[in-house]
Amino acid sequence: MEVVSPQKFALLFAFGSMTLLSSFAILKGPQAFLTSLIARDKLPFSGAYVIGLVGTLVATIGMRSFILTAVFGIIQAFALLYFLASYVPGGQVILNMCGKCCSKGARAVSGRLIRT
Repeated sequence: MEVVSPQKFALLFAFGSMTLLSSFAILKGPQAFLTSLIARDKLPFSGAYVIGLVGTLVATIGMRSFILTAVFGIIQAFALLYFLASYVPGGQVILNMCGKCCSKGARAVSGRLIRT
């Protein structure tokens, strides 16, 4: 029995990401959405997202590699955060707020661990 199974998580995460992309394409229109994805300022992040998504699927289904699945899953997750920050109204503000909360929590936990 595996305690950590990144393949199962990554596969579901990839399918969820494809569903999210499809919903944005339906809302904005497929042509407008693809045009915005290949805009010059968003192209590196769109490329990273596609590489992460395809890499996750290949590493999970084709190669069954634990390490590559984890690496491509992390790439996909960071690219998805940028995608949400750039496409959802108020996305950047929400990500900044979540980042501040996480850093405060990490400082509090690390401060308690150091004292004990």
